[in-house]
Amino acid sequence: MKFTPLQRALVGAVVTAHGLLWWRAVHWFPELPERIPTHFDAKGTPDAWTAKSPLAWYALPLIDTGMVALFFGIAWFAVGLSARRPELCNMPKKRLFVQLSPESRRKAMEPTRTFLLGMLLLLAGLFGWAIEGSARVAMGQQRTLEPWPVFVFVGAVLAMLVPYYVATMRRITALAKAEGVPLA
Repeated sequence: MKFTPLQRALVGAVVTAHGLLWWRAVHWFPELPERIPTHFDAKGTPDAWTAKSPLAWYALPLIDTGMVALFFGIAWFAVGLSARRPELCNMPKKRLFVQLSPESRRKAMEPTRTFLLGMLLLLAGLFGWAIEGSARVAMGQQRTLEPWPVFVFVGAVLAMLVPYYVATMRRITALAKAEGVPLA
């Protein structure tokens, strides 16, 4: 799978953010008290606690690692699927999309890969906020985990959807024109 310059930059940012998440989790672990929060209510107040253990503490970085693998897998699989079985892909302008050559359908998937990489970067930030906040609450440095970053995350995801959708429609239209596929 070839990456565009933007996608390469996003991959670098995802790898860096993922590494920082793990670095912060490893940094905090020896300093944590014997009791750590495992869940917070809607106001950010801890409402579930557990004994300090590597499994309990490293659950979020492990989930983040799994999400990175899953999203990269989805991107790889979706590009291949678009070339082999385009009718199974849920794309805007699907009538045009399925008429494209396999190579053009792969190119039409570029915005999808970019979107998934952006999602991974946002997830790493969200999980990093959760690790930092959980550690600070466990250590008594703060009483709650501020909930506003969750809304920023959701807002950023929703804000990314519109340009992703527009970019995908434009890409499919341009590829169809280049291949002489009738637009109407």
